[in-house]
Amino acid sequence: MTNSNTGKILQFKMKFLKLKNCNSSINSAKYYIPVLAILFLCSASPEAQQYDILLLNGMIVDGSGAKKYRSDVAVKNGKIAKIGNLSEAQAYEYLDINGLVLAPGFIDTHNHADEGLIDPELKTNKGFITQGVTTTVFGVDGFKSISKIKEWHHLYQEQGVGTNYMFYIGHNGIREDIMGMDARSPTDRELARM
Repeated sequence: MTNSNTGKILQFKMKFLKLKNCNSSINSAKYYIPVLAILFLCSASPEAQQYDILLLNGMIVDGSGAKKYRSDVAVKNGKIAKIGNLSEAQAYEYLDINGLVLAPGFIDTHNHADEGLIDPELKTNKGFITQGVTTTVFGVDGFKSISKIKEWHHLYQEQGVGTNYMFYIGHNGIREDIMGMDARSPTDRELARM
């Protein structure tokens, strides 16, 4: 791909080189070939960049509160590289997503999938990923102890899980870690530890 100014630049450079009045065609080639190579490299448009994936004709809802809009999105190395009219861009894979919405990943703030993620067969959290949820929040009922959260976090890190995750640390879990399930008021020491 080249931009529209390439032809004008080449014409200007060719006229400039002709004015140098080189004595032989061999001498002329010495000047023309390096200049043409440099011009070609410098005149390539940004669209000539090779992307991994082009998502074409999507409806973008960016989460900022702005109105939705139709656009293309280029992905390179797992990250969004460009948003805009990319109809002339090159990529290894093209997906026409007309009729679909592109949006940042959703956060599920009340989720009970934490126990399921312990199972290696369920660790991808597929049911949430396929709905656009990229972050899940566990411990929503306040009963997960700190020790259980640390244990599960270690396991998730070791085996990997399909979504980002975080835990609420509720009063019930902290209280149980410090004083068990005793139906009494905490001692001053226990309260300080909590």
